[in-house]
Amino acid sequence: MNIRVRILLWFLIPSVSIATIVGVFYYVYTRKTLEQNSFNQLETAAGSLHENVQIFLESKRGRTIDFSADGFVRVVTEKITMRERTIEHYTSALSHHLITNKKSLDPNIHEIIVIDFNDRVIASTDEGRIGKVVSIEKYLSEGIFAEVSVGEPYYDDRLQETLIDFSTVLLTKIGKEPIGVIVNRIKIEQGADRIRDGESA
Repeated sequence: MNIRVRILLWFLIPSVSIATIVGVFYYVYTRKTLEQNSFNQLETAAGSLHENVQIFLESKRGRTIDFSADGFVRVVTEKITMRERTIEHYTSALSHHLITNKKSLDPNIHEIIVIDFNDRVIASTDEGRIGKVVSIEKYLSEGIFAEVSVGEPYYDDRLQETLIDFSTVLLTKIGKEPIGVIVNRIKIEQGADRIRDGESA
């Protein structure tokens, strides 16, 4: 091997080695930077989604508490559960009140139902459900007498909608005795823009 080839190799081998090291370093650095940027973007998006979901849930909890505090709802529910002679009149009046004055307040509400402690629907925005037997147990949870119970989201095949139930106990105006449970069945619409409804609800 002549001297020129040796000199060329002496310069070429270190140059190739340095270029390889720099290339590997640049690749690793770029990859880590991209991964970190992607992670930061995902973290920001997840944080924003979590905040929107919390706003949505809190607004629906608040709506359920408001409905349970409605004097007309409480008084008429008590009359129905006390088996007043004009029970059909009270049932009709309560259902009409829920349809006209409650469901109309929130486009996310699919249905509002009132259930007595005999597991019977005594009023509903869907009048076909009145008189149906519904297990009240799934709407009761520890501490529900002081707050709202939020169920797990579920898909209704008949409606082709994802729903979530918010429920709380109805108490008499005088004595604060439990007389039933009010349930707000909420539609969870697809898309982040739909979740923003919770901010203004």
